[in-house]
Amino acid sequence: MRYFAVFAGAVVAALLLGACGQQGPEGPPPQGLSLEARPADAPRAEAEVSAAFEYLRFSVDAEAATPELCLTFSGPLDPAVDYSPYIAIDEAVSVSVSGSRLCLGGLTYGQVRTVTLREGLPAADGRTLERDVET
Repeated sequence: MRYFAVFAGAVVAALLLGACGQQGPEGPPPQGLSLEARPADAPRAEAEVSAAFEYLRFSVDAEAATPELCLTFSGPLDPAVDYSPYIAIDEAVSVSVSGSRLCLGGLTYGQVRTVTLREGLPAADGRTLERDVET
């Protein structure tokens, strides 16, 4: 019986080691794609830049007495524009602009709100939001 337990243990160990593949001192053999080092001055892919003016994301500043919701766009906004007609929310909010961020203040903690950014919301360079966006 003891011989069988030792034999079974050896078979299991052999199967496990076989499943791990062949490893030499350099580690496992490469499979699939491999990464190669390249010089620092090698050409890099260009970042894809959309020509459209788009809403990208939001963030909430929860450090203040009242939360502030900031909406980030793909281009800078014009601080001289009144953006309140381009925002639909069921709460009175203050609106401020900083670079590509449109911030809504005066919100209430513990409330879930849906904000609709209306088609035509303008960027500083004249581009506009192409359709309503809900966030």
